[in-house]
Amino acid sequence: MTIEHLISDPSYKEKFVLQKLICYFLDYSKEEMRLHASQELSSEQEQKILTTYRDVVDNNKPLEYALGFVEFFKRKFHVDQHTLIPRPETEYMITAVTEEIDRLQIADGRWQETTCKLQTTDGMQQADTKLGDKGSCNVLLDIGTGCGVLGISVLLQNPCFFKKAIFTDISDKALSVAQQNYEILIRDHDFPVEFIVSDLLSFLDDARHNITGCRVILVGNLPYIPEKTFDENVADNVKKREPKMAFVGGDD
Repeated sequence: MTIEHLISDPSYKEKFVLQKLICYFLDYSKEEMRLHASQELSSEQEQKILTTYRDVVDNNKPLEYALGFVEFFKRKFHVDQHTLIPRPETEYMITAVTEEIDRLQIADGRWQETTCKLQTTDGMQQADTKLGDKGSCNVLLDIGTGCGVLGISVLLQNPCFFKKAIFTDISDKALSVAQQNYEILIRDHDFPVEFIVSDLLSFLDDARHNITGCRVILVGNLPYIPEKTFDENVADNVKKREPKMAFVGGDD
């Protein structure tokens, strides 16, 4: 069967899912998939595509979990059942934080244009940016890190601003995914990152010395849905597949 015949097959109604899987298993972009529409799929490729398709469509498995990654802020972040699937709207938070950092740099009046590039494993480099006094101490705290999309994206967008970063989550398994994403996406960096298992800010009792006297930028996308609302209104596949603790934080 060719790619074109598979996509046009009326038995497979979720074309978006099908095309995503074809691109993933053949390592094609959308444009490459169209250019190779007449390509014959091997039996192994066809089986992988259709088996995963049925898992997503028939078993309501989130496509991101089936693929093992989510596209966020133009990069691929690994996700699994221990982490919330980042929503596209969360990207606005990265933009807002970057705008705030720009404002702080201008307000400080000590900033100068310089070349500061962060080499990443996907070949992308950050453009020239502003660099402050090397003695300045700017710390990024990412609370409720999950798979790390917030903290890592902020670091990638502002490679010269932070002296250190602390990523925390109550789930050690989620934090392990975040550390994996950090190691995959950032290859050459000048700032140390600590990964700490912690319930919100309880880690500060032991880590306060790391941020005393520093300017702190804190980001987080914490649980915010009341349990009754979660049970009554959240889609079944979300309740079944995504970690409840990422949505519901408890009574308080």
